[in-house]
Amino acid sequence: MDADLLFRALCRAVVLPPVGPMALVLLGLWILPRRRPLAVGLIATGVVGVLLLSMPVFSDVLARSVQDVPSATPEGAVADAGVIVMLGGGIGRSAEISGGYAPLPKALERLAGAARLVRDTGLPL
Repeated sequence: MDADLLFRALCRAVVLPPVGPMALVLLGLWILPRRRPLAVGLIATGVVGVLLLSMPVFSDVLARSVQDVPSATPEGAVADAGVIVMLGGGIGRSAEISGGYAPLPKALERLAGAARLVRDTGLPL
């Protein structure tokens, strides 16, 4: 289990910004002497990628593009529901827990939201 978590964390760190776009810049710098047009394109793509992903306007647009369904509210979508389903948010190593793993902050945030819905609606979790 530890190797799987480590592999996932490593993949996440390499692919997600800023490492992913900066890897393009480094690759472009490495091949610059041999293939100048390709290298310039990689460098430009990496720099523009880092700049765009660091702007709140661009990140808000990206976030809205994947949030096509609004969160449930007691007044709206929950009125016809029969049960509340809470998705997990991941686990991580913890020195305080005897088993060694504890929920990540995102999981705790989701649990708090689900508990609020249970309290407000009386539906089972």
